[in-house]
Amino acid sequence: MFQVYEPIYIQISAGVDVSVSIKIIFIRIKFSFRATITTSFVIGSKTTPPWHVVSDGQSSRQRLVQSGASQIHPMLALANASPA
Repeated sequence: MFQVYEPIYIQISAGVDVSVSIKIIFIRIKFSFRATITTSFVIGSKTTPPWHVVSDGQSSRQRLVQSGASQIHPMLALANASPA
């Protein structure tokens, strides 16, 4: 099963069995062998999906206070402002 933002592990294995028999006059020669090749690789890497927010242990209110940002959206601040 594939998941987004996760690495994909792929393993490929290929094998062959060979058997040969040769008859020369009165002598029969037989031989056989097997060979297997296996390889694996990874496509991609683990990344953080855009819908996950990385938290440093602080609440959003603490981050706003430390950054000096207003807790009121600028458009709301304009709407609530008294006329000059």
